[in-house]
This record gives sequence, structure tokens and C-alpha cells, in this order.
Amino acid sequence: MSSSSSALAPMPQTPSQAITMTQARQVSIGLGPQNLEQAWALADALAKSDLVPEAYQGRPANVIAMISMANDLGIGITQAMREIYPMGKGRVGTSAALCVSLVRQSGLCELWETVETTKERATVRTKRKGSKEQSYTYTLEEAKEAGLYPGKEDSAWRKHPKLMLRHRAEKFLADMEYQDVVRGLKTTDEVGEVVDAGEVRVVTLPGGTTAINVTPQPTSAAPQQPTEAKPSATATEEVPPHDPVTGKVKEPAQTSGAASADPVDALIAKLQAAKTTPELETVRGEVDGIVPKGHGRRSEVGRIINARRAELNGAGR
Repeated sequence: MSSSSSALAPMPQTPSQAITMTQARQVSIGLGPQNLEQAWALADALAKSDLVPEAYQGRPANVIAMISMANDLGIGITQAMREIYPMGKGRVGTSAALCVSLVRQSGLCELWETVETTKERATVRTKRKGSKEQSYTYTLEEAKEAGLYPGKEDSAWRKHPKLMLRHRAEKFLADMEYQDVVRGLKTTDEVGEVVDAGEVRVVTLPGGTTAINVTPQPTSAAPQQPTEAKPSATATEEVPPHDPVTGKVKEPAQTSGAASADPVDALIAKLQAAKTTPELETVRGEVDGIVPKGHGRRSEVGRIINARRAELNGAGR
């Protein structure tokens, strides 16, 4: 009898034997290397597998970076490799679904609900513990202004506009209410908006998500042409200066004389000066007249409108 009772009694633990919460979390999310030597061994093994995404095959250093990111986010290494996509130039993009998952599992979210999702708009609402309920609506018109819709023939925006509108609304709402949870993660669409070099090509990833594949500009072996022979005729087609972390377009430097009379620059200044959402929407009504569809700077203006709208919504104005 005493033997049976002894077998059922909990075993005493010394402090060195007790499992810490961090260790328990690592067990729950999969392999968790405890030091750099173990991390490199795991990275080397994963890089040799053909079951991991191609960006990590034969690249243990990339795997190490993803192990670190997975630890920061509290998710499994293989989940991070599936849902966080290297996009060139040191950038990575994630899915909106991962951001929503992080929010829901954070313990801070009391409500997360899709209110409406159509081919024209999507509305999502949430309530964070201790805060008021908030919602965000993203429209097809905004996607057009940002240069996301319709995209190329095989783009997810063209094939699944309802889904992409919802993903966009979800990410903006997560940024507004749960910055400490999503920790600056950018979706593939958002990263694609701030690409500043190379070819941009939209591809469909497993699960129907969209990624921007950035191919660096090839180095030409041909001799350099004289600089005076080629004026900068495509300057308006280049992506404007921007913050590499937030993607926010920097306000153009003020110049003196006639050079400051560019109507597009004047429109951008008015958009950035808008103090309320209604004021922003009023200025937005001038967009088509100044930067019609096909204009080289229409995407730039669209990005500024979206960024300013997010700021004003976040401030409750």
C-alpha cells in the first residue's frame, strides 16, 4: 500500500530540476536549441532537408536568422519558415494570418471578428483587454490607389479580392491595437510597396498568399554609356525615398523657385497635412485630376494616403 502511495506522490524538485516557463514554451512549439552550438547543428540539419522552403536549403545562416525570429515571436521554427518569406534586400514578409494568430494567442484579445467581406470592402473589429472596441475597413478603391489591384494576371488580388481585402484590413487593425504583439512584422504586400531596387514580380505561395519576388538588377558587362547621353527620363517611375522600417514615404525636400511647383508634390504635402479623416478624404478627391491612372507617381500617392489614413484612424480622428 505504501509502495502504491509512494508511486503516485509527486516527486520533489530542486530549483535546478524544475522546468522553466521558457523551456516549457520551447517544448510546446517544437525544437528549441539552448545555445549557439545547438542552433548551428539544427540549422545545418534543416538546411540539408528538401522539406524546408528553397530559401533555406543549403543556407544554414538563413535558418539561424529564422530560429532567432521564431524565438522572438514565440512560434515554432518550422512555422516561421512556412509563414515568413525572405524577399530580398534583407527584407522578410509574413502572412496576415500569422499576425492574426499571434494576436489571438497573446492573451490580450477579447474579440476578433470579421464584420463584412465583399469584393468591394472588408471590415474587421477587435477589442483589446482594457481598451474600447475598434474596427478597420479597407476598400477596393484603396487597393487600386496603392497599386495592389488588379495586379498581374495571376495575382492573388485579381483572383481573390475578397480574401486579400480582409487580410489587408486585419493587418492594419493588428498594427493599430497590438503593436507589441506583431512587433513590426510586415506582410508581403507591405514589403512590396517599399521595394527600392530590382524587378518586382507577384507570385502565389502555397495557401494562396501573395509574395513579392525581388530580383536584384543584373550587372551589365557592357561598357558604361556617357552620362550626358542619357538624361534621367524615368525619374518619376522610381520608388521615392522612404523609411526602411515603416515604409513611410519621406516628404520631398523643399526647393526654391519654380522647381517647387510640381502639382504632385503639392498634393502630397496636402495629404500629409490633413488633420482628420474627413479632411484627408476631401484631399483624396483631387487625386484623379492630378495623378490619373497610369501616372508614374500614382502608386506613391496611394501609399501616402493609406499610411496617413492608418495614422488618423489609430489616433481616433
